[in-house]
Amino acid sequence: MTTVLPLPLSYVGETGRQILFPTLLLDGAQAVLVDCGYPGSLPLLEAALRPLGLRAADLTGVFLTHHDDDHVGGLAQLKRAVPHLPVMTGAEEAPYLSGARKSLRLAQAEALQPSLPPEAQAWGLQFCRRLAAVEPVPTDRLLRNGDPLPGCGGCRVLATPGHTPGHCSLYLPDRSTLITGDAAVAEAGHLAVANPQFALDLPAAQRTLRRLEALPWTTCFCYHGGILHRTGRPGRVLRSCRPADAPALRRLFYDTVHAVCAADYTPAQLDAWAPADYDAAAWESSLLSRTTLAAEEDGRLLGFGNIGPDGYLDLLYVRKDCQHQGIATVLCDFLETLYPVDRVTVHASITARPFFEARGYRVLRAQQVERRGQLLMNYVMEKEMV
Repeated sequence: MTTVLPLPLSYVGETGRQILFPTLLLDGAQAVLVDCGYPGSLPLLEAALRPLGLRAADLTGVFLTHHDDDHVGGLAQLKRAVPHLPVMTGAEEAPYLSGARKSLRLAQAEALQPSLPPEAQAWGLQFCRRLAAVEPVPTDRLLRNGDPLPGCGGCRVLATPGHTPGHCSLYLPDRSTLITGDAAVAEAGHLAVANPQFALDLPAAQRTLRRLEALPWTTCFCYHGGILHRTGRPGRVLRSCRPADAPALRRLFYDTVHAVCAADYTPAQLDAWAPADYDAAAWESSLLSRTTLAAEEDGRLLGFGNIGPDGYLDLLYVRKDCQHQGIATVLCDFLETLYPVDRVTVHASITARPFFEARGYRVLRAQQVERRGQLLMNYVMEKEMV
């Protein structure tokens, strides 16, 4: 069965941190990358592949959803590093990828430049130069609507025009999974048109969005926004954590620890575990350096948890007023099966131990961990994945 994994790439610029989500399809001997980030992204891709035990040289193909620079900018560097890597894209996108035709995004930006206000003129010129500097790369295989993606277990190409005329997405019916590129973004717990003001054909983009929403998918991998997972309960979804979520998730963490765990730990231990003062940058990094999913219902954050390619499940917390509503179960159900690992491990608190035991985890050992001069008891537990 094909495994679908996010490969988050983090960029820091003048407007703050931006995270892009290329996707990796693993199916036996196949490892196909979907989109590859801005120019210069190869070190980021290598760093994202390393925890999976892979290198760029292990990729067996790369599929480009469309020719915007944040999706194809890193391709020329990747091809120089892995010359044999087959490049696949939709038939309508290939001439723009190869440079046979001028980038439609560049043409749009140049047409908009005269109408920009004076304070935005310099930025507009810089944007045009950036688009013009993307290195062309020839395509090895052209794909059309309904074509299978080679070696990826029934993955099919979907024509999803609108953002660009030849934009293509991917659909894995056996896994009820969509990979949208820029045909849709994960926004406020639902799918939305990506940058509608810049869609080259907005009515087509809106029709595409309706088609994608109507497909029988459970999990959607969006290049902007990351994972969106339907839980089966109307209004309740799991979604990738964003940098802007960090303060709210810290408050949720603090409140949950101090309320839910109060029967098992002393006030001094709770203060050491979840202090009121904290390093905001370190907290954000702890969320964004691994796959962190937030449970959300009608825009309200209910809980969160994260996992890495090593199978270590961490930071599983549910709002103090939303306990025993199945939220932690839904988070674990998804997180435990995200990565192809033999076992999932967790360091469970005294409070959380019964929850994990009910899920089939076994205690390997009890341990005491030191936090701010306090010793806290927890349990190293693991679950065999079959």
